Amino acid sequence: MKKRSYTPIILFVVIIFSFVAINFLLEYGIVGVNDSEEISRIQSIKDPLKVHFIDVGQGDSIFIQIKNKNILIDAGESKEAPSVVNYLKTYKVNKLDYVFLTHPHEDHLGGLSEVIDTFDIGKFYSPNASTVTRSYENLLNSLKSKDLKINRAKAGLEFTFADDIVLELFSPNKDEYTNLNNYSPIMKLTYGDISFLFTGDAEEIIEKEVLSKNHNLESTVLKAGHHGSKTSSSIEFLEQVNAQFAVITTGKGNRFNLPNEEIVKRHEKLGSKILMTEKYGNIVFSTDGRDIRLLSN
Repeated sequence: MKKRSYTPIILFVVIIFSFVAINFLLEYGIVGVNDSEEISRIQSIKDPLKVHFIDVGQGDSIFIQIKNKNILIDAGESKEAPSVVNYLKTYKVNKLDYVFLTHPHEDHLGGLSEVIDTFDIGKFYSPNASTVTRSYENLLNSLKSKDLKINRAKAGLEFTFADDIVLELFSPNKDEYTNLNNYSPIMKLTYGDISFLFTGDAEEIIEKEVLSKNHNLESTVLKAGHHGSKTSSSIEFLEQVNAQFAVITTGKGNRFNLPNEEIVKRHEKLGSKILMTEKYGNIVFSTDGRDIRLLSN
């Protein structure tokens, strides 16, 4: 009697098992394409301006590259500090020419102390707002250790960089606000036909304040106010901004249930493409002043 060969069957099972195993490992991030491939691709784009919305979960951290100048706006919670530092190091940052704290809430402030300790810092800007927390105390200690003073972030400040790239501050317009969120500077970064509007956690009261000043708010990319909360993103404000993209910085499954569904629909109704860090991770734009390029994901 001829013996039956099980070799083809065994080989088939091994192939199927290997296919399933590889897909499992990819799905759960155990193996996969190295991030260095995406980083190299982003670095290979030689546009003068790149804006990185760093994924720090439920918080803000925005890294801006303007040729040989580096700017950081906020650094997420303290637990996210290593992520922010490593991200900046990945892009060969040795010096941050400008660092901005929008307001002293943990999800914007927490990681700044470690950032300041790690990198050479040119100038530090913050609105006239303080709080009594360990993170804020750590920040003050880090600034003191490097002999850095706090420059006041306020309406009317303007910074001009290479190729006529301009950063303007439209708020705060007052010295005192009841809510710390409202100290957040609304800042517009413009390069030719392309612009970015950064809003921190500024609420509707500040949106109205800025609207009353008749600034040109129209922008290609909007960092949605207060993580997509109903406290911000008034219809009047969004209509003036008329953004092509709305970036919402939220953490997956966050306890605030943000972004608010009504706000998301409001952005979509006005024609903005929604990009959420909880879904896409780091979100990176690049521009030559004429066209906007979404480099990540």
